[in-house]
This record gives sequence, structure tokens and C-alpha cells, in this order.
Amino acid sequence: MKESADVAVAHLVRAGNDARTVERFVESYERFPAGARHALIFLLKGFGSNAPPSDILAVMNRVPHHKIDFPDEGYDIGTYLLAAKALNQHSLVFTNSFARFRTDDWLRKLLDAYHCPGVGLVGATGSWESMPATALRFGATEMHLGGRLAAFGAAPLLFSLFPGFPNPHVRTNGFLVGRDDFLALRTRPPRNKLDAWMFESGRHSMTRQIIASNRRVLLVGRDGSAYETINWNQSGTFWQAQQENLLLADNRTEAYAIGGPPIRQHLSRLAWGVSGKP
Repeated sequence: MKESADVAVAHLVRAGNDARTVERFVESYERFPAGARHALIFLLKGFGSNAPPSDILAVMNRVPHHKIDFPDEGYDIGTYLLAAKALNQHSLVFTNSFARFRTDDWLRKLLDAYHCPGVGLVGATGSWESMPATALRFGATEMHLGGRLAAFGAAPLLFSLFPGFPNPHVRTNGFLVGRDDFLALRTRPPRNKLDAWMFESGRHSMTRQIIASNRRVLLVGRDGSAYETINWNQSGTFWQAQQENLLLADNRTEAYAIGGPPIRQHLSRLAWGVSGKP
């Protein structure tokens, strides 16, 4: 795909979501200028040989874009891996189907951090959560993790697949990475949800592979500040305080935002520990 911009912003559009989900992303894209040249790519997942419904097409057509069709398999990460092979831009921003921007110059801010010396990956949100640590602290019935434990055999398996706390990892709801680096990751399209979680936060996660290559992984807030992994709990982003510094929101940040104090405290402890310190 030929495009003058050297950055692709690839947004996932799933057949299982309605037009309002796409519209929330497009509304944020229209409201907040990116601040840097780019190609907007809609990754159409699961529509098969059929065109998306007219209401979804109408929303997407409000903004200049390209579209690429993908099968309904491999979860979000599998689609991102296929998209990276199809695109030729050097820098790729992937956003999931629930993502929406919250600040002007969101792309410029991500790129500014990415172009800092030694940086290999930039995220809009991240967490220190460790699945096995969460299992030990809260038990298998804990609201955020219980279904995962029931499905995959509880804590012993989690300890073999996921690091202990703190486990810094960029959340895959929105991140910027070099195309070559992304395609060089030692991974495969997820076959199940456990594979997808391992890509995000397992012992060989995207974040840990980038760090193992002696490069930095940063989070970026809506104010443009970039945070090293040791300082993510002070970024004012994911599941912290009022999330006032979020550059990119999604369904998980919204669940925190509408939750009462007990829910917020609980989610914050999952992501950042009891004291918020490593």
C-alpha cells in the first residue's frame, strides 16, 4: 500500500461491534487533531466477503482512510500481525475497537516519545499487573481474574507463563511500534485467549522482548509527558486517581471511570499493587 505518510494508524473494526463503537472512535479522531501526518487504516475483522453494514460504512467515510479485510481469527493481535505484513509504513500505531483519543496532538506526542534515544515501544496505557500475583492476593473468585483461572487451570499454570509483580507491560489497546520490530517479535497469532494475554503480559510479552533488546518502553500521557516503566504508577493514566492524564481511553478505562471508590481502589491495586510501588 503506497502512502506518503510514514506512519500508519491502524484501527480495528470488528464485525461483532455495532456502528456506535466505530462512531466513538471516529468522533474522537475528528475532534482531536493528530498533530502529525499519517495514513488511517481501518482493519475490518470478520466481515468475510460482505461489505460492512451501511451505517458502519457511513461512519468510516466521514474521514479519509484505507480499508483492509481480515478473517475473524487470531484475536486482535493476530490481525495486527497480518496488518503489519500488509503495510509498508515504518511506524505503526494499533488501536483496538474500543479505543478513542482524548487529546490534541496525540500522534505527535506518541512519536516524540518514540523518537527519544533507545526507545523501542510506546504505549498509551500500561500496567504492572501480574496474573499469578493477583491470583495469590485475591483468589480465584476475584472479579477481574476469576474467569481466567477457571478456564486455564488456576495459579500453577499462571506462574509458569507470567512473571511475578511488578510486571510492566504495555496494554495492547493502543501502542506505537516500528514495523520491523513488530514483525521480528517471537510470537504467533493467538490460538486462544490465553495466548493473547501472554502476548500482552506473559514471560515473553511484546514489552519484555523489547526490553530484552536493550531498548526502553515508555508510556505517554495526554500532557505529552513520557514515563519510564518504574514511573508508570505516577503517570495519572490507567486505573489511577481520575485517569486525568489518559491519552487514549477504552472500555477498561471507562469501567474504572464509572465505578465507585471501592471498585476503583480494587482495580488500582490490581494494576499497581497495594502501595503503588514496585
